[in-house]
Amino acid sequence: MARGSRVAVVGHGPAAERSARALADAGFDVETADTAAPTRSHTADCIVATDANARAAADAAGDTPVLALAADDDPTDLLDAGVHDVVRANESGFETLLVARVEHVLDRRAAERRATSEHERLEALFGQFPEPTIAYEFDDGDPVVTDANAAFTEAFGHDDPAGRRVDDLVVGDGKQVEAAVLNDKVARGHTLDREVVRATPDGDRVFWLRNIPLDATPPAGFAVYTDVTERLRERERAQAFLNSSRDIVAIADYDTTYTYVSAAVEHVFGYRPSDLVGERALERIHEADRERVRQQLDSVGDHPVTIEFRGRHADGDWRWIEAVVTDQRDNPLIDGYLVNARDVTDRKRREREHRRQARIIATLHSVAVDIETAGSPDAVYQSLVDAAEGVLDYQICIVDERDGDRLVVVAASDDTPDEHYYNYVSVDAEDNLAAKVARTRETVVVDDLHETSIDPANAAYRSIITVPLADYGVLQAAADEPDAFDDADREFTEILASHAVAALDRLDRERELERQTDRLEKFASVVSHDLRTPLQVAVGAIELARETGDLDRLDTADDALDRIDRLASDLLAWARGASLVEDTEPVNVAAAATDCWRDLDTENATLDVTDAVVDADPDRVRQLLSNLLRNAVEHGATDPPSHAREDAAEHDGASVHVTVAPTEDGTGFAVTDDGPGVPDGERDAVFDAGHTTSTTGSGFGLDIARDIADAHGWTLTLDDDYTDGARFVVDCTTDR
Repeated sequence: MARGSRVAVVGHGPAAERSARALADAGFDVETADTAAPTRSHTADCIVATDANARAAADAAGDTPVLALAADDDPTDLLDAGVHDVVRANESGFETLLVARVEHVLDRRAAERRATSEHERLEALFGQFPEPTIAYEFDDGDPVVTDANAAFTEAFGHDDPAGRRVDDLVVGDGKQVEAAVLNDKVARGHTLDREVVRATPDGDRVFWLRNIPLDATPPAGFAVYTDVTERLRERERAQAFLNSSRDIVAIADYDTTYTYVSAAVEHVFGYRPSDLVGERALERIHEADRERVRQQLDSVGDHPVTIEFRGRHADGDWRWIEAVVTDQRDNPLIDGYLVNARDVTDRKRREREHRRQARIIATLHSVAVDIETAGSPDAVYQSLVDAAEGVLDYQICIVDERDGDRLVVVAASDDTPDEHYYNYVSVDAEDNLAAKVARTRETVVVDDLHETSIDPANAAYRSIITVPLADYGVLQAAADEPDAFDDADREFTEILASHAVAALDRLDRERELERQTDRLEKFASVVSHDLRTPLQVAVGAIELARETGDLDRLDTADDALDRIDRLASDLLAWARGASLVEDTEPVNVAAAATDCWRDLDTENATLDVTDAVVDADPDRVRQLLSNLLRNAVEHGATDPPSHAREDAAEHDGASVHVTVAPTEDGTGFAVTDDGPGVPDGERDAVFDAGHTTSTTGSGFGLDIARDIADAHGWTLTLDDDYTDGARFVVDCTTDR
């Protein structure tokens, strides 16, 4: 974008004011006006107008591009009125889109100017072409020579052809009608590549005419005439060309009765020429178009008129026809209308489809906001199904979410019975289309299921489209008829799916951020809690070494410090998002518990262990056991350890007895104490981070132990049926 380009904002109200500010902030030189009237004399490079002023602005703007600020969802009327582009001012943040559209328009205009410069360069070079060549420009419907090379002057015998009509220079008697038809084609942007007969000083000669149209208004370009007079069978070839043309050439008198119809009519309409000669053309035109065509025929004069209408095919269908009609009353060989017609049904269908697609795209962008702001995956999936039904007009659609090695239906059309889709399938299923797409992550469209080995949930399904949702699953839509989904459907469904994936990615990021935040908040508590015991051991060992001079005590301190180092490293990795559990190996729970017991201030507490082997991370199991054993010692006494060192492990004058043993069913192990147990009012909160009934405990020990169990794929629970103290059970049967 060229900074400083002038943009006129026409209209008043919030949309116009916000547009003017946004454009000014983007570096444009902005002028404003309440109505379109000032645009007749302004020098702006681009006009932005409210929808109330857009049509007037387009009428008055000349070749200056006009962008409309629309308030409704259908821009068709504004575009038909000559507006270059439409921005919906009722959408949030439309100013950003407006600035981008203005930049695009100005960049395109700059490109057009560069193209003009290139055209000028070509004009400077064309004189060196070896074949007769002219540069032309249309004036009042006729091509006029703007320059000619020496070869043209020599071939056609005109010393100074510039400014003269091409037809006056090269079209001989009897060729004016043909030339007029060709001129009309060129004026409409067609490229010519055909034989023509043109007048030269040596008489009529046959030339191969090729035109090179330029992107210009009025139409302009180059025409190259290659003399092919000496080729044999000129007339035969010309006749063959006419017979093989898909365009119909016809002559009708002034009451529209056909007097001649070319052979192409059989290809286009299924009639033989003899079926139509003598018939009135108007009688074969759709009744809704007939009066309009009659009025347009009345307006045909010296220049060709293009008429579009629906004509009946021999099979009864209606086809859209584009006819170029000229009045040849002055030509005694014709004396009526000369008609050049072609079937444009497919073009009309494409135009309608383009308009439909434009509406769908506009609606998809609106729906995308709902999808991408959904608060949960289920809401995303349901919005996806709703959009597929409401926007793409799909009758049957479902979303399969990937859950481990299965695809599970999580959303479906309201009118789709449960028996018409599989509730879940294996991702590895070879005969299931959803599973295949989930594996390959490539869209698949099946035009007719009856021609495949796929076994649909409902035998009535004939065609299906399946679009991947990245790693999340797939979106499927089915139809009861074959060939129901075309390339546009595929593109729109993939656009819809991309918005869903973006929303799911956002939700994943938000959940991960929440997990990281929780982990960071817990980090400080874990450090202070789990490092306390080995730190106390190290301090006590060092103090004893100082008091007794027994340096062997330092080995105990060294072991404790090693444990602190390992815990600090692991916890830091945990806080940063690393897994709690790394490599696993067989671990003897009894030996690990005995090792942890030595690090605890157990006083009169006793420990009994029974061998149990689990596949686990050794350091993490030791950390889990240390927390469970500390909980048993600290909470198993009537008085907490801080009350009196000598009473730390006693309750009612008796020592606390702790056991670590396999569970009865052999699925895990349990840590049991014979203390007072967990009060009924505290049992539901026992694993909550920060919850403690002790005046000295941090309340994080059991929470940490549960996190370690979860990281292994285990479960840690409080045995509610045990009444002789507290019993914590680790079930190791769940896969990690």
